Amino acid sequence: MRLASDRKLAGLGVLCVPRGVPVAGEDPGPSDILDRMSYSPTLRWGDHSPGDVGEARGRVLDAAQRCLAGQEYQRVTMEAIAAEAKISRATLYRYFSSRDEVLSGVVLREAARHLERILPRLEGEADLGAAILQMIHLTLKAAKRDPQIAIMFNSDESRYAGGILSESSVELFEMVSDLLGRLAARHSGQLRQDVTVDDASEWVLRALLSLLTVRGPKRRSHAALDSYLRRFLLPALLADPADRSLGSGLADPVRTC
Repeated sequence: MRLASDRKLAGLGVLCVPRGVPVAGEDPGPSDILDRMSYSPTLRWGDHSPGDVGEARGRVLDAAQRCLAGQEYQRVTMEAIAAEAKISRATLYRYFSSRDEVLSGVVLREAARHLERILPRLEGEADLGAAILQMIHLTLKAAKRDPQIAIMFNSDESRYAGGILSESSVELFEMVSDLLGRLAARHSGQLRQDVTVDDASEWVLRALLSLLTVRGPKRRSHAALDSYLRRFLLPALLADPADRSLGSGLADPVRTC
């Protein structure tokens, strides 16, 4: 079963194509003097044009990921992404209005894939607290392992990536909220009665982004971080075990609009 937020990402619809944009594969030529200087009629998706907007956007994101793998974040430009995708800059701007939008799309696509991969493991945890901690641990590990994502949380690069995180924040929140809502329903009564799924999701996401971007004064082992989060994060979200029986008959946690 796919997360509800994936429906918004279907066809890579993370960011809506501007109204009036031509369909994928059509390239009427340069739109301004800079494009006319660099435009080549051969820069039309290589040998095979995409079949629809979703495929076109996906190929742009693939190109951006290849660019990120080969050079520093701040050197990845719209021109470099267009060249890697084998399209003109004019064509690229039909699908993404800025570099931050492109790279935000990379982050969101990888985040959606990551959450989908780890969902079965989270659903197998014994309680909601263990599932939340497992999500954080697995995400921290994935961010370090994936070079395209890790580069944005590297201390030397993160100052250049603030726009990406800002661009992606609402969509990331919706993904985490979808995931946590499913887990909270699975472990009914374990979320505090005065905490909504959306509030809990925002707090978990803020804690996770802080762990990814701020080194802090200590380097904690897995066990030490687990203990730290159990002490300072989970009490703000979870009902006291002694109170869970009282809330067991309540409806599922209320989602805010």
